[in-house]
Amino acid sequence: MKINIKQEFQNGVAAHREGKLQKAEHFYRSILRSKPTHPDANHNMGVLLSSIGNFKEALPFYRNAISIDKKKEQYWANFISTLIKLGKIVDARKVISE
Repeated sequence: MKINIKQEFQNGVAAHREGKLQKAEHFYRSILRSKPTHPDANHNMGVLLSSIGNFKEALPFYRNAISIDKKKEQYWANFISTLIKLGKIVDARKVISE
């Protein structure tokens, strides 16, 4: 079954804003199964995982978002912030220097 990615993303963002994190995660993962290169779905999965303290699990989603769209400052800021929360200061400095 083909999904409407735009609608799924809007649903995910709405659920995320309402604090319905499991529902938001369902929408983001649905998008990523269909289109793993969706930068905003990757970023928002990272944000969601970070918000519940799963910083290590968030990193690959931030990396994916950045590799797809290097120009979005918010992707970089959240990635660096998560590295710092994990105590990976040297890695954060390397990313900042990029």
